[in-house]
Amino acid sequence: PFWLKPLRLKPGRATPPVPFARRPLVLAELGTPRRVRMDAMKEKAKKQIEEQLAQQAPGSIKPFFPCCGGPVGTMEKCICAVPADQQENVKKAIEKYKGM
Repeated sequence: PFWLKPLRLKPGRATPPVPFARRPLVLAELGTPRRVRMDAMKEKAKKQIEEQLAQQAPGSIKPFFPCCGGPVGTMEKCICAVPADQQENVKKAIEKYKGM
């Protein structure tokens, strides 16, 4: 049977060639320049939201940033500690952050 035949490698090649079906996966991981730019823009926007929430956070909840997932996670979990007049802005920023 053909599947029991030994694999013949070309001289100087240590591994068998990669099947064509696997190559698109490697190319897809590289991404296009446009996708890379969009990802960079999203990361920049997320960082800005995190900084904004870190500035708006009351001092009593800032120590919880490392254990609650940063400013966004902490503000979401401790929304009751945020002054009532700022809660709507914080909720909108959190939703925008999660939507990215």
